[in-house]
Amino acid sequence: MLTIYLGRKPKPIDVIEHSTQLMRGELPMAGPETRTLQKILQQLQTMRRAEQSGGTAQSGATYRPPAGKLTDSDLVNLVNEAVRITGVPSNWTPYLLWLAKAENASLDPTAVNPVPVNGEHATGLMQTLPSTFRAYAVSGMTDIYNPLHNMVAAIRYIKSRYGHPSRIPGIGRKPWRGY
Repeated sequence: MLTIYLGRKPKPIDVIEHSTQLMRGELPMAGPETRTLQKILQQLQTMRRAEQSGGTAQSGATYRPPAGKLTDSDLVNLVNEAVRITGVPSNWTPYLLWLAKAENASLDPTAVNPVPVNGEHATGLMQTLPSTFRAYAVSGMTDIYNPLHNMVAAIRYIKSRYGHPSRIPGIGRKPWRGY
């Protein structure tokens, strides 16, 4: 693919420069193949940050969400860790705090909404549908009831669907209808 992009056989320095530009998201004329590579690199970076934070069973844990319902302080710590893992800007934090409370006022990571949506029940801290959670969960962070796993999947979904939480229709307004 690099040959197609460059129009010639790549040299070793081309590969290094290309991967560096990909990681920074600085490639000019990014076609579908390049965007796919960028998504793969972002996924790998997210997985690496998750491992470093204790998000997988294989790593040494530096962060463990508290058991039971979260306090406001727990929620702030959780959101900060999820923001770090996903690599989104810190300006997402107030939106994520608001969303967590709007979706799950009791801050109960084991909450299951009794009202089905297409046969599924919104589950966990961020009230994600199980199919959405599976689609956006990071490898090794697959427990929908773990508030950190749920938050990371929700952030990845919001980033994919809206780009930024400020673009979620109705954010910050009552009555809240979900994201």
